[in-house]
Amino acid sequence: MIAAQGVSVIIPTCNEEKNIADCIHSVKNGGDPADIIVVDGGSTDHTREIVETLSGVMLLSSVSGRGIQIAAGVSHARQDIVMVLHADSRLLPGAISRLLAAMQANPGAVGGCFGAIYDDKRTRMRWIETLNRFRAVVSGISFGDQAQFFRRDVFADSFPAIKLMEDIEMSLRMKEKGALIFIPRGVTSSSRMWQRAGYGSNFRKVIYLTALYLIKRRFGRLSGDCDDFYRQYYGNKSTR
Repeated sequence: MIAAQGVSVIIPTCNEEKNIADCIHSVKNGGDPADIIVVDGGSTDHTREIVETLSGVMLLSSVSGRGIQIAAGVSHARQDIVMVLHADSRLLPGAISRLLAAMQANPGAVGGCFGAIYDDKRTRMRWIETLNRFRAVVSGISFGDQAQFFRRDVFADSFPAIKLMEDIEMSLRMKEKGALIFIPRGVTSSSRMWQRAGYGSNFRKVIYLTALYLIKRRFGRLSGDCDDFYRQYYGNKSTR
């Protein structure tokens, strides 16, 4: 494995005009330089216009679908470490320097994720944070709102270009290639999907779709682009 020298941050977007500027600023204000690549999946609001006003950001266009957008970003990444940051998430100060230090100290590691804290401070979201940490550490499977990262050469041209569940697929493929790292408290994540769908409903949906994906993957029954998972999770909503 090559030594960790820099980070390319990929931010997939679709109708994120309320979030994208703060997300980008959280990367820029973290105290460590990073390449920032925004990959837009067909926004109909002012997301693209906002990104175009910000210096030092590469803006790409892509077919809608988070894994497809991330794959497009990976193909343009120049640094040896790639991080995926959701547009409604915020990097905490020092996260990038901690990531680089961890990867340099563990040259056999292929990637991993951060521990995420939610912007909703209620006890039930603290439980979700705990469950997310436990799952990532014990099983090696992390979710996209945990700011997943990996060495660029691990995927090269093979990033899972699927519309949804790319975070689980990425985790499984990384586990096959080497060790994973968990870095505590590196990102603040939005609870908007939990609030929109309802805590209990969203919890059941996440568990169901995760289990369904793992089962279908095990028996080779996944569709090519996982559009069925995408529709089950988002419906017709245009904000991801």
